[in-house]
Formats: sequence, structure tokens, C-alpha cells
Amino acid sequence: MTKKPSRIFLESEKEPVIERIFQLVDRYASRSEAARAWGINVSTLKNYYKRRHLKPSPRRNQLLKIAEHEGVSLNWLLKGEGTIFESDKKTKETNGVSPSSDIERKLFEILSLLTDQEKLRLFEVFARKGIEIVIHLFDVENQSLLELKGDKKRIALRLESMSEEQLREILSKIETSTEETISEVEEPENYTRARA
Repeated sequence: MTKKPSRIFLESEKEPVIERIFQLVDRYASRSEAARAWGINVSTLKNYYKRRHLKPSPRRNQLLKIAEHEGVSLNWLLKGEGTIFESDKKTKETNGVSPSSDIERKLFEILSLLTDQEKLRLFEVFARKGIEIVIHLFDVENQSLLELKGDKKRIALRLESMSEEQLREILSKIETSTEETISEVEEPENYTRARA
């Protein structure tokens, strides 16, 4: 009876796994930085590179650490299945940037849980909302609101939390004040004409 290796990969599966790990290492400035980020020994990772031709097989606990930190599924890391890395690769190819922050990795993880149909529906919602925002920007009054600065902007934002009754009262005072100001400006002209 032959004893099976204690590692979790069969010989034919070792290379793809280690190659995917090396692809993840490429996100970092150095191998040491990747090892520190993943919480694994630097010498272990360097040893993988030295023994690359022997197709080293990482232990499951190391793979779990890597997958968790990189925001990739263990299934992708083990079998190359899933869309997280493909999306990441496309991003890298299109603009030279790969997801590096935790929030970007989390977003990729969330997207990987969706079916293609769900991703399409999500895209359509984002597109529709984006168009709605642009249409709102066509409105001249909305443009004026966006251009408010300083005290005027703070006042406009405070109006949002007021009741309709409070707003009517304020509007009434503003209109009364505006009419008084206009009549004060017009009176000197009328007064001057009357004297002439």
C-alpha cells in the first residue's frame, strides 16, 4: 500500500496552484512584502521560487492566508476556477492597475458571488442611476444649487431637514423682505421725480 502525500495537491495539480501564487506575488513590490502581507514566512515563499522546478505544494493553512488576504476564493487558488482573478487581470491590462486596497478586493469578492445575469442587472442599475443623475444636471435650478458656496450652501442644506410649515414661513419672510428692499430702492427715484 502506497502512502499518499500529506499535502493537499496531486502532482499534476501542483504547478497551477504555485503559478497562481506567483501571479499574486506580482501585485507586490517584492516577495518579502507579499510574504509579510500574507503572514507567512519570507523564507518559505523564497523557497517556493528556488524549488519552482520541483513544483512545491503549499500547505492548506498558507493557502487560506493568501486567499483571505488577496480577496480570492480558495477554489480559484486551488483549481483556477472563478472570476475574481480574471476581472483583476482585465483591470490590470486595461489601465495598468490591479486592485490593491482591501475595499477593492472586497468588491471583487462580492462580484464573484454573482451570476453573469446578476452582474448584468447590477450594471444596468448603475447605468440607469448614472443617466438619471446626468439628466438632473440638465436642470438649470439643480445646476444653480450645485454652484452654491459658503453660507448659501449651508443654508440650502439645512432646509432639507425643515418641515413644510417652517419652509413656508421662511419663504414668506424672504419674499416680504425682498419686496421692501425693492420698494426702498424705487422710492428715491419716485421722490426725485416728484420734486422735479
